[in-house]
Amino acid sequence: MEDARMIPERYPDQIAGVLSCYDRMILQGTLPGWCYDQGMTAFLYARQIKIFDYPQFAQVLRDEVRANAERIARENSIEIEFIRKINTFRKEARIKDIIKERGEQPGLVHVFSAMEACTSYKPWHDKKTARPISSTIPASACTIISTSSTKRSAYAICAFPPGHRSGSSSI
Repeated sequence: MEDARMIPERYPDQIAGVLSCYDRMILQGTLPGWCYDQGMTAFLYARQIKIFDYPQFAQVLRDEVRANAERIARENSIEIEFIRKINTFRKEARIKDIIKERGEQPGLVHVFSAMEACTSYKPWHDKKTARPISSTIPASACTIISTSSTKRSAYAICAFPPGHRSGSSSI
């Protein structure tokens, strides 16, 4: 049987904060521990992952995120819409049209996918220390954007342990 308590009530020791809003919330952020090259190098070393195995490590995570987004879309009978030009596309206008067609009932409204600029890492051999390290490079990433509608208060669970600073900001 599913626990009927709200997530903050079930996991109070694992949640540092709860954000709520009336209509919508956009969260942007980074993962402070490994959003830069030395941090990623330390992250991989701590998990005994070789620097030159980073592409295989990242591929597994990418495939899991993609498969989960596809599963959620399929379970909700929603087709993932690929956005070709993210800077010229108005997601809010598209969502407004979809809600006009489907109605305002709670649930997943739509899923977008887009290629966006990002920073990635490439394995590198440091000639000074003779150790492999990761260095940052410009890249592209396929991002998944989902939009849900709810009649109840929404919770955004902060993905950092209590007592640690978040790399997130809301707009």
